[in-house]
Amino acid sequence: MRKLYVLAVSASALTAALHGPQAQATGLVTAPLVDYNSAQVATAGGMVTVPFGTIVANAVYTVAIGTELEVGSRFKVTLPAGLLFQSQPAVAAPGATILTLAGGGIGANSITYQITGAAVAAGGTLSLGAFSLSGAAVLESAFGGNALPMTFQATNNSVLANNDPEALSVLVFTHAVGSLPSTITPGSGFIDLTSDPPGTAFVPNGATIAGAGLVATFAINTETNDPFNANAPVLKPNGLANSLNPADTVTITVEGNFTGIATAYADPTVSTCAASTPAGAIAGTVTSGSLVFTGVLINTPVQICMIPDGHTLLQPSTTPYVFTYGADNATDCFGGLAQTTANNFYTYSGGTTQIVSNFFTGSDAGYTMLLRVNNAGKAAATVIAEFQPYSGGDLLIGSLGSLAPATGTVFNLAQIETAIPGLNLANSGQRAALTIIGTGVSSNVSASAIMVNPGGMVDNVQ
Repeated sequence: MRKLYVLAVSASALTAALHGPQAQATGLVTAPLVDYNSAQVATAGGMVTVPFGTIVANAVYTVAIGTELEVGSRFKVTLPAGLLFQSQPAVAAPGATILTLAGGGIGANSITYQITGAAVAAGGTLSLGAFSLSGAAVLESAFGGNALPMTFQATNNSVLANNDPEALSVLVFTHAVGSLPSTITPGSGFIDLTSDPPGTAFVPNGATIAGAGLVATFAINTETNDPFNANAPVLKPNGLANSLNPADTVTITVEGNFTGIATAYADPTVSTCAASTPAGAIAGTVTSGSLVFTGVLINTPVQICMIPDGHTLLQPSTTPYVFTYGADNATDCFGGLAQTTANNFYTYSGGTTQIVSNFFTGSDAGYTMLLRVNNAGKAAATVIAEFQPYSGGDLLIGSLGSLAPATGTVFNLAQIETAIPGLNLANSGQRAALTIIGTGVSSNVSASAIMVNPGGMVDNVQ
């Protein structure tokens, strides 16, 4: 097992090295990082065991060359602010040296020992063993933070040069989230505006068949070594190595724009996104803003796929999907971090789309609605209208025909209703939202809704 050691040497020690043993010398401390699963620390109420000398190495104070720790001197160990000793750590000393409690200890932030029996000569070591502590709320955060130090200091020597002029600080306590999301293969690509109906299928890529879309190949990986802290071993609050149950499962939520998606699934067999949910895959709960998958095994990549309903205009995005997760059961505790990956979203291809009006209606009280369409491109465009009636139901879709380059035209309601099967906007009590799609290479379609007032004045309607 890899162990990370942190070395603490004060400026005084450098001075001693440069100017010889007559200078005011200081000790040296080494200690491993003690790295806890933050979610489990929270469950344990901030009570943790520091496994010096078992899972990780001891914290060791070495007496500086040219000095000693005299009989009757003091050796003080201090925890980070807010942490309290809940047991007294044993300190192993050389030869006949004995350390007896002189202050602090259980319920205190520091503990002070007195050197008895025999002095600790230059090069001798004091090795701090395991102990428990409380108040470790700072180690409960689901986000990373700076490692926290312990300090060590020898004082009360009759020869001043044998004292540490300042406490030696060494980084010891840190925390890991316990599990990390991993987007192995982000899905991206295009919504096909040339599909029938337009914009109701994804352009196939290497991971999908025609119509289906890849959200991502994604996994929740448990942390037994902390990649953000030199792969230090991650510990449970009891000081044992973290080992999460491989049968544990999580719920994964993907946030994004999923209008028009009928089915989504997460498949542990990573192959090609299909047109229906494969055997063994986890069916997702689909809303316009999220996909939710329950019962996904940890440490197991799943291919998350989405299948359109085939009749609703799919919505593009310019921001990546957001992945979050949480534990399904209480066997183990998980941290939860949101995950995004650049360019993990879908945009339109094969044409243009424009929301023309959220209030397109029939003629009433002398008011008349018209639709103006323009093609500013260099080639002919096919113009497709999609209406979503306020009364609900499926989109009503139809072609308004071809429009030559650099030309425009105006459609009245009768022409539009003829082109769009099922559309009926007889008066202002019947209205719909209108989207215009223009397809064709080198075309550039735009549109606006026009309301003609009884006196002949014209207004654009958004």
